[in-house]
Amino acid sequence: MKKWSYFFVLIFFQSCVPLSVVKHSSTPNSATSSGKDEPSLEDLFSGKASFQSVAESEEIVLQFSDTVIGIWDQKLSVFFNPNDKMYYTLTRGALTSSRFNIFLFKSSDGVHFQQVGGALFDSLSGDRTYYDSHLTQDTSVTPTRYIISMECASLSGAFGASLCTSFSTAPWDPTSWSTPKLIIENNGLLSASTGVSLVDNGHTYLKWSLVNDGGVSPAPGGEVADEGNESTSSWFVEISNLTNYVGKSGIVGHLMIGAKENVYCNSSWDCNNVDVQDWKKVGHYFYAIYNGANYFRCVRPIEDSTFLSTWSIGIRRSSTALGSYDESSGPIINAPRSDTCGISYPVLNQVNNETYLYYAYYLLGNGGNKMMRSKLIWKASPIATLSPAPSTPIFPAPSYHPSLLIKRFYKILLLRIPSSIEITNWENYVQQTAINKSKNLALQFLNSTEFQNRWVLMTPNEKAKVMYQGFLFRIPSSTEENGFATFISGLTNTQVYDAILDSQEFSNISLSVGGI
Repeated sequence: MKKWSYFFVLIFFQSCVPLSVVKHSSTPNSATSSGKDEPSLEDLFSGKASFQSVAESEEIVLQFSDTVIGIWDQKLSVFFNPNDKMYYTLTRGALTSSRFNIFLFKSSDGVHFQQVGGALFDSLSGDRTYYDSHLTQDTSVTPTRYIISMECASLSGAFGASLCTSFSTAPWDPTSWSTPKLIIENNGLLSASTGVSLVDNGHTYLKWSLVNDGGVSPAPGGEVADEGNESTSSWFVEISNLTNYVGKSGIVGHLMIGAKENVYCNSSWDCNNVDVQDWKKVGHYFYAIYNGANYFRCVRPIEDSTFLSTWSIGIRRSSTALGSYDESSGPIINAPRSDTCGISYPVLNQVNNETYLYYAYYLLGNGGNKMMRSKLIWKASPIATLSPAPSTPIFPAPSYHPSLLIKRFYKILLLRIPSSIEITNWENYVQQTAINKSKNLALQFLNSTEFQNRWVLMTPNEKAKVMYQGFLFRIPSSTEENGFATFISGLTNTQVYDAILDSQEFSNISLSVGGI
């Protein structure tokens, strides 16, 4: 998940010198099992092995060039180039205060990385920003194709946190990567964050995290209250090529691992947030490596600041690529902090036939964050079997119910929070409506005395804003606002309402809540 949506908050920090050095061999996406003297993921699930804690992990150093003004918590997929015997990785860096791009790095030890060349994509001349990249190797084609799945967004607001792809057959050359293509687009406040790809037996799958922000955009400082049913879940779709647009998050795809729609849940450590960051086949199993939490974002609203957020890294596995991923490792590396997204971006990498989790975490206090790697090691006292911690249930797809619309209509149209009884009553009304449920629900609010008392006092521009925000889940551009204000001059209320409620954009919103 893109934990801060696409608020581009830059955290600057310096890395310390790491402690040790290793040698070679790394295969993203189809990692080979460790040698017989090294533990495997099956040993992890059997209880014989474990990953090192944060305190035991080794720090990763990324040396950017002077043209990159800042870095953030990094996601690092490591791959090995047999030609020069060097390790490579791709990660984001900031070119300006609001624009990220992807950069290539190389290392002789998998620990100290030096930037190679400039930014992969010419984003300074365009509208896009790229970040949170994941690398996969596709060995079903010759030569091997390397795929980047990354989060992307439009700075002009054309689309929010979405999934883009790029590919190369010479990934150690920063000029070899194809122009990124938008594949899965965000859908209002339903994101398509932190893209991941998996290639298995010639089938290519894309995974994204659907951050369901409810009815109102969050604020980076926690100024906006939650509605309570927000969540982050992981979705996937099979694609036939890497360049064709598929559709919008919440409309296309299938649920991979769900999360409970309750920001106060306490049923499991990952009950509200299952954000898959890496997806690999190792041996006989497919592994989904994720950061999870009991809260779907980094910072809770100010009014909920007394609630702690528990963040950890976990792994789910399945005997088939598409799941179900109902066998869990439980939390394997825990975040030191509980006031932010304390640990994130886990990626499974093999270096010198040893298995590592590369990840980012926030230091206690105000020390910024660091990139680390945790080695899979034998337990001092291995146990024969392990009963994994109960996995998070596969909850129904987020937002597939009318309460999202009901809460939004109250907040934007009536300027208040509904009571639980009011929500229940409206849900019962919707279930009794045979057709055009979303439109009929909207009209009930629009024609209510409570809303009409506001409507008659609004200017045409204010009416444009409330119609866009209430029913299209977005703020209109100045051109749209002025155009709509002019358009509605002389129209009846019914004609104004129909102009929005009969639009394709509102139809898409309706589909995102179950087609009501």
